[in-house]
Amino acid sequence: MVKIKDLWIGDEVRIISKGITGKYEGVGAQKHAFVKIGQKMHLIPEIDLERHIVEEKEEVVLDLEDAEAEKSQPYVRFEQYIDLHIEKLNPNLTNAEPVRILDYQIKAAEVFLQEALKRKVSSVTIIHGKGKGQLKAEVKHLIDGIDSVRHSIDTNDGGATEVLF
Repeated sequence: MVKIKDLWIGDEVRIISKGITGKYEGVGAQKHAFVKIGQKMHLIPEIDLERHIVEEKEEVVLDLEDAEAEKSQPYVRFEQYIDLHIEKLNPNLTNAEPVRILDYQIKAAEVFLQEALKRKVSSVTIIHGKGKGQLKAEVKHLIDGIDSVRHSIDTNDGGATEVLF
């Protein structure tokens, strides 16, 4: 069982009694949640919901806090770039709240940079897009906080940043 207050709009949830999944769309009355299944909206009691974990591609989804488990994993090829567009990074979050998407993108960039440092690569590229510039600003702030960064430059007409270590 999951608490409604812990869900984000767009989260995948499973209706325990029916064994089907849907997307959490918001809070209903008396500890019920709106869940969209297909094209229909359903009002489901909180007690009948659990978070549905969707398997993600293993690209830059590394758990930095569990170094021992990471050592036992097989070698995964490291791409020297990351595309932070949410459609590429995690399509399941495409309709999530903007603040949640931004948090996810920043965490992915942080994990990516830590992995690059661990692998001792000389440079990486972070594709953040042009947009309103909020993600770009957060990426710049993240890069500025890493002592090993020698230089960073805008590339792709301002839609990406190349980081030199």
